[in-house]
Amino acid sequence: MPDIHKEAGAEVVIRDLISLLISKEEKVSLIAYENHPDLEKLDLKFYKLRSHGKVALLRLFFLLIRIEEKIFISTCLGPIDFVILLAARLKRKKVVHYIASDMDLEKQKGLLMKLGQFSILRSDVIFYQKEEQREILKEKWGLDKNVFFIGKIII
Repeated sequence: MPDIHKEAGAEVVIRDLISLLISKEEKVSLIAYENHPDLEKLDLKFYKLRSHGKVALLRLFFLLIRIEEKIFISTCLGPIDFVILLAARLKRKKVVHYIASDMDLEKQKGLLMKLGQFSILRSDVIFYQKEEQREILKEKWGLDKNVFFIGKIII
């Protein structure tokens, strides 16, 4: 069977991960910046974050506190990812971080971006798309445990 996720974008991989969780009768909520018509057809709760181009972090935090699901999947970096981690830890939920871009692994400047990197380091599971990303996670970040190639998990 070919590895369909080798060159897939984050949206395709997240859709397939959500479909897999739903097939295992897990409750899934999706929190996203914009509408995803293909994902909204799935059996999940959909929350749209962005209004007028900005995300209200306090509103996001209280939304996450109310959500029943046990797992938060994040592809964000920066203060949004930090809010997701904080809410998950307060509610004893798991955080899965999906490395959507090589930029997520670059050394970031500024407090807001460092909060995102702090969150990645403390995720329960990290998925990566490319072998180079795994090498960076291992060599520069010291992460080797609970780091997985997304294509092998989903297929």
